[in-house]
Amino acid sequence: MPPLPIKWTRAIASLAVAVRRFARAVLGAWLVVGPFVGVYARETDALVVVLILLAAGYGFVAGRCASEGAACLVPILLDGVALLVVLWIADSASSAFRGFRLSEYRWLWPALLLLCFWLAEFVRSPRRAARA
Repeated sequence: MPPLPIKWTRAIASLAVAVRRFARAVLGAWLVVGPFVGVYARETDALVVVLILLAAGYGFVAGRCASEGAACLVPILLDGVALLVVLWIADSASSAFRGFRLSEYRWLWPALLLLCFWLAEFVRSPRRAARA
C-alpha cells in the first residue's frame, strides 16, 4: 500500500489528537458541571447514576494526578471550560437555526463539537511541526 500524502497524515494525526482532547474536554466539563447536575437530580435512580459518574470522574483525575502530578489537571479543566463556552455559544445561537430543526438529530451536536476540536488541532499542527 502506498504511503499517505502528507496532508492526509496530518489530518489523521490531528483527528487522533482531537479525539483525545475532546474526551479530556468532556471529562473536564463533567468535573465542573457534574456537582450541579447532582443537586438538581429529582429521582433517586438519576441521583445514583450522577453520583457514580462523579465518583468515577473524580477518581480517574485523582489517580492521574497522583501518578503525574497536579499539572495534569490544568489541561483537563481548560479544555472542559472551553467546551462549556462553546456549548453556551451554540445554545445561544441555536435560535437563529430553528428553521433547520437541528434538535431532531441528537448525533449532530457531538459531531459538530468534535469537528471544532479537529479543526483547531488541524490548524495548530503545522505550528507544532515547525517548532519540533
